[in-house]
Amino acid sequence: MNKLHRKFLLLFVFLIVIIFFIAHKPSKLHKGFPIPLTAIQSKIDYKHQYAVYKWKMTSEIHGLPNSYKLILKFWGWNEVKEEADGIREVFTKNAEIVHIVSLNDKIEIHFINN
Repeated sequence: MNKLHRKFLLLFVFLIVIIFFIAHKPSKLHKGFPIPLTAIQSKIDYKHQYAVYKWKMTSEIHGLPNSYKLILKFWGWNEVKEEADGIREVFTKNAEIVHIVSLNDKIEIHFINN
């Protein structure tokens, strides 16, 4: 492997680390749930366990970006497609359930207590 290939490989690994670890922060409601750094929290309700974020990467038509779904998977959250309903997507991790409602330039994240 020549030096140019090594540089590209190192750059690729660096970008992956940035995307997976630095570009997301834990939710204030659940430390094990990633929130994109570009999402701006506009409301949080500790009693009912939900938060609303302004985020230009989502819409009612297209839902969540595939890159965010990959991040959720990397953090251990699995999509439950059978439970999805229109603009609502459902993810689970262990016995925990999260509903994400994708609106135009906004997401609502609901943590469901069992």
